[in-house]
Amino acid sequence: MVSEIKFNKFEYVELLTEERVLNDRKKSFSIESLKLYEKYLNYSIIMSDQVSFNNKNKYVFLIKEYLEVNICVLKNLLNRSRKST
Repeated sequence: MVSEIKFNKFEYVELLTEERVLNDRKKSFSIESLKLYEKYLNYSIIMSDQVSFNNKNKYVFLIKEYLEVNICVLKNLLNRSRKST
């Protein structure tokens, strides 16, 4: 059974801060607190998925825009070609 994790940005910032502090002290987050580390990983996955989703939407928009421009250019070229014959 997969449990739903609600994203709490304040808690995630705290976990990021804790990870940085431990890293600066040359300590392992996973060893110091496995439960918090697991939560940190889950939040990191959620963030990564969100960034990927956002980038996908930007990518789709850019491809659509590119295709629309090129289709327009091709139509113009085709029309010119027909007029010249």
